[in-house]
Amino acid sequence: MIMPLSYQLMKDAGQITAVAGKKLIKASIFAGKVASRLTFTFIKGGVEALRDAEGSKGTGAKIETLSSPLSIVDNGLSVPASFVESQMIKIQTEITDDLTILKGQNEILFLSNSIRYFVESHIGRTGIDRGISHALQYDMKAVTNYLKDNSGIRFPGYLLHQSTSLCNTIKEMNIFYDAILHGGHVKDWTEEEVQAELQKFFGVEGNKKYIQNYMPFELQIPIKRRLITEAESKKSKFGALFSSTMEEVNDAAHDALFVLANELVANENLEYEVTKKLEREPNREIFIEAPALAA
Repeated sequence: MIMPLSYQLMKDAGQITAVAGKKLIKASIFAGKVASRLTFTFIKGGVEALRDAEGSKGTGAKIETLSSPLSIVDNGLSVPASFVESQMIKIQTEITDDLTILKGQNEILFLSNSIRYFVESHIGRTGIDRGISHALQYDMKAVTNYLKDNSGIRFPGYLLHQSTSLCNTIKEMNIFYDAILHGGHVKDWTEEEVQAELQKFFGVEGNKKYIQNYMPFELQIPIKRRLITEAESKKSKFGALFSSTMEEVNDAAHDALFVLANELVANENLEYEVTKKLEREPNREIFIEAPALAA
């Protein structure tokens, strides 16, 4: 009997979610050229075990504490475990006439299999493997190009569910990386804060933005869409500043694909920044203590 993917992943990753209480994670980097230099290790026994290991001297290790619990941590930083949990979310989308046009089934199946490969390939891993991520990004780019030339194609429900579930997993990983970069602070963005951040530019002409804070793209897209529409009606500079992404931002039917693609790229960027932070540490490692989610 062939079990569904969600059952098998729950079976393979289920042991991770059974651990309760505060968790201590060592973030470190590998030397040499590998697909993913960043690695995470869960320390059994937490901070007390770390102190005991270093004896009476106490621990000289750098420890950051997350300001809020994250489900991705409770899931052992496991993509499969988090993906299974995310599949339980309810998909809410407006069903319009064009969503019933399901042409290009080979392309749809191609992307669905690619997402499945991405999830299955992370069984037994913590974090995200860069090589596997690049493979999915490559496939998503091919499908995105096909969609641009065939506007009648729209997502069937199962692919929307797959994309949204994986996107939620990558987003949680990105929030975790961002917290490491900010001393453990888990940022909970509001719509007003996202809009203010998106509208902030620098320079004498007010059109430069070199540093972009990470914000979940599911929050960014509807705000960008609204700001672009308002800018076009007022003939302001905002529409021109986002001209390169307007086509994608305005394609509401494929939001799930657009958001996932951006979260994957953001993950690579954040991983790079976390790696740079670790390289500045004496032992090229830090420890992160994470509170458990409320029962």
